[in-house]
Amino acid sequence: MSSCSPGLLLVIALAVLVNAVTFGHLTFLAPVVTDVAGLGEWWVPVALVLFGVGSFVGVNAGGRLADLSPTSRRVSSWHSAGR
Repeated sequence: MSSCSPGLLLVIALAVLVNAVTFGHLTFLAPVVTDVAGLGEWWVPVALVLFGVGSFVGVNAGGRLADLSPTSRRVSSWHSAGR
């Protein structure tokens, strides 16, 4: 059995957490749209599309902002140096 670095385990844990939260949002989106907001069932696919578009825009904007940050460059070069 090979050992993983703590950084890799952190990345895997964060990926699992992000996916769990995303599926949690998708699971409760229909009851929020129909029960809480009082909209018809027709609005559920619209809410899913809006959620997807918002996620896409947010991930792209976050990635571009992270690329501009000198701290992220320092951390990534520190990590790639094996420290």
